[in-house]
Parts: sequence; structure tokens; C-alpha cells
Amino acid sequence: MSLLSNPFWQALTTEQASFAVVKGSLRSFPSEVAPFCAVEREGQAVDAETLRAAMAGAAVRYFVGQLPRVPSGFRVSGPITLLQMAAPATSTPADGQPLPRVLGPDDVDAMVALTGLVFPGFFRRRTIEMGRYMGVVQAGALVAMGGERLALPGYRELSAICTHPAHTGKGYGRTIVRLLASRILAEGRAPFLHVRDTNAGARRLYEALGFTVVNTVRLLTVSL
Repeated sequence: MSLLSNPFWQALTTEQASFAVVKGSLRSFPSEVAPFCAVEREGQAVDAETLRAAMAGAAVRYFVGQLPRVPSGFRVSGPITLLQMAAPATSTPADGQPLPRVLGPDDVDAMVALTGLVFPGFFRRRTIEMGRYMGVVQAGALVAMGGERLALPGYRELSAICTHPAHTGKGYGRTIVRLLASRILAEGRAPFLHVRDTNAGARRLYEALGFTVVNTVRLLTVSL
């Protein structure tokens, strides 16, 4: 699982290198795509000018995996621990569940609004360019969604899995995860995802779908 120990760096230097904004030793996604930066090695020094340039247009940036040595003049929060969970197999959606539909550019406003209820700031207007996103629409409103974010050799990350608070308990998230994971597995990749180590409910859900913990990484928040 060495690739997963530094997933954002691996994605930005392999299958999603076309997104990479390179500034010195730092690589990052454009802020309108995803608010993440990455360094190659744990404790790698990043000078203030480089980090400030990477934060242009983004007041907050996140590092996951190998964490940098942050220069003075920046606020640092964390790190917090994330569990990486992967699935060697998963089942298809159960009969009777509404099949999610593919989400596209016309759905971005609704996607940003929905993800903002659960994890504000992580899903951006161009995040949809990173992979396939699917959602459940009821009465014209997007009530649940999930999709693919990171792509690295042999792996595809599931992300932005969320349900509107008024529609929880209906199995929408479970259906979306099953469907996306089964498609990733059919392509010969392993689906994986990140969940906060303190989020026992989400962990139980993913374990019920065949995901197991394969690694732990830390997330560091850096702001101006």
C-alpha cells in the first residue's frame, strides 16, 4: 500500500499530472478543482513564498499523507487521522433501490450546495472533472451523491459521498458506493476512500459494503 501512503502526491505525479500546479517542491490541484497540496517526503521544507503562491485564491489548503514542514507566518491545524479503506469486492445495488444518475456540469450548483452541508469547502466547482459522479434526484432536487476523486496506478478513490439530512436512512449512499465501487473493480482497480478515524458510523457502513482498513494517513490544514 505504499502508493496510498501519499495519495495526492501519487495522483499529481501520475494519472492526474495534467491537473498539477508545480511550484518548487510543492504540487497542488488548482483551487477550483480541489483544495489539496502535496509534498514528496515527510517533513519536507516548503518556503513561505512557494506556499503563499500555492494558496493564491485559496485561504485554506490541505496536505494528506506525507506532511511538510510549514514555515512561520501560516496557521496550522491538526494533523487529524484518516483511515484509508479499500474493497476487494462489492455487490451491485439491491433491487428496489433508485438507480443514481450521472451528474454533469448542469448539476454543479446542486453538488456544491449538497456537499457543503456535510464537508464545506472540499468539493469545488471543477471537482467534477476528476472523475465520474452520480446522484439520486427526488422531486427535482439532488438528495444524495458520490463520485471519484483521486486516480493513481491501480486505485480509484471514492469521495463526496453524502446525503441530504432530510433524506438519510434510505440507503442512497450505500447504493451509490456499491455502484461506483463495482465499476472501478470491473476496470481492474481497487476502490478506496478516506474516513475520519472518529467517524464510527461511516466506518461501519463501509465495512458492511466490503471495505476494510488498509492504511492510516494524517491530514494537515494550512491557512493564511
